[in-house]
Amino acid sequence: MNLKKTNISIIGLGDSGYWSAKLASLLGANVFVSDSKENINEDYIQDLTDLNIKVELGHHSKEILNSDLIIKSPGVPKDIEILQEAKKNNIQIIGEMEFAYQNSDIKIIAVTGTNGKTTVVTALYDILEQKLNVLKGGNIGTPFSQLVLENNLLKDHNFDYAVLEVSSYQSEDFEDFRPKLAIILNCSEDHVEEHGGYRNYLNAKLKLFKNMNSEDYAIYNSADENLFFQFEEM
Repeated sequence: MNLKKTNISIIGLGDSGYWSAKLASLLGANVFVSDSKENINEDYIQDLTDLNIKVELGHHSKEILNSDLIIKSPGVPKDIEILQEAKKNNIQIIGEMEFAYQNSDIKIIAVTGTNGKTTVVTALYDILEQKLNVLKGGNIGTPFSQLVLENNLLKDHNFDYAVLEVSSYQSEDFEDFRPKLAIILNCSEDHVEEHGGYRNYLNAKLKLFKNMNSEDYAIYNSADENLFFQFEEM
C-alpha cells in the first residue's frame, strides 16, 4: 500500500489501534485516532501526540469522514454510526490485522476457533522456533501491526513465519489476508449476539480461508459437524 500523505483514521485506541497508528505514521500517512472512551492509556496518547498524530476521545467526530482509509480495531462494532456514514461515503474500512498484512511480507500460520487458540499458537511457536526464525502474535497479545513495525517486516527480513492467533472480530474484517497455513479448531456458540447470530459468527471465522489456494494448507476439526460440512462444500 502506498500511504504517503493519505488520510487514515484509526477507530479504537487499544493495543491494536495504537500500533496500527504508529505503523501508518511510519508509512507516511496523516493519521487521526478516535476512541469513544475517555479512559485511555495515557502513555499511548502522549507517544502518538509526540508523533504529530491527532487523538480525540469521548466521541467520534465528523473529521473521520475526511479519511481515505479507516482502520477499525477488533471489537469495535461495525454498525456504529460513524462507520455507517463512512460506508455511505465509500470510504474503505479494514481491520488492524488486515492493515498489517497488506503492509508486510512474511508467511503466516493462522489459528482460529472458539476454544484452544492460544494453546495451539503457543505450542506451534515453541516447536517451530527450534528450527526456524518465527514470531508470535495477533489476538494472543501482540498486535500484528506491532510485529510488523518492531521487526521491520515491511521489507527484507530474516523471519520464516508469523504464527498468529485470529479472533472472529479480526477475521470478519479480512479482505486480502492469506495465510500459508490456516487452522480452525472448533466453532461453538460464542460471541453469537455480537455477530448477530451463529451463522454470522461461523462465517466470520471462515473468512480466514477465503483467499487461500492450492499452494496453501488448511486444517480443520472434522469432528465438528458444522466445520465438516462447510469444508466439504468448499
